[in-house]
Amino acid sequence: MISNIVSYLEQINRYYSVWQEYADVIISRLRKVELFVSEKMGIDRIEQLNENMTMFVVLFEMAGRSDKTNA
Repeated sequence: MISNIVSYLEQINRYYSVWQEYADVIISRLRKVELFVSEKMGIDRIEQLNENMTMFVVLFEMAGRSDKTNA
């Protein structure tokens, strides 16, 4: 019984390690692309984008709660 549990936990650990390495590669690439885009857009446009997205989320949430969309 205990050996089965240990074997199962070892298998989970192996899968976790593989997926962690895979995720690290993807996250690293995404961070590089994000930095590239940020440099091209400039800080002012990035700040404007953040403000616009914040407003979008707030309005989206409000419309969802009150069903003002008549959908």
